[in-house]
Amino acid sequence: MAIADCNKAIELYPNYAKAYYERGIAYKELGKKSEAIADFEKCIALTDNPQLIEMARQQIEELSE
Repeated sequence: MAIADCNKAIELYPNYAKAYYERGIAYKELGKKSEAIADFEKCIALTDNPQLIEMARQQIEELSE
């Protein structure tokens, strides 16, 4: 359900970085590593929020181990 909600948010607001972050978390929990990393990278590209950037970078680092 979380992925569907994020997909809808992204459809309505394509530059909504937090939706990409949240969808990345959902993908990570499902074991979809490449999809999660892609969403975290998109989140970083779309935001200037340092806290959100750091959270997304940490997620990418965890998935890259």
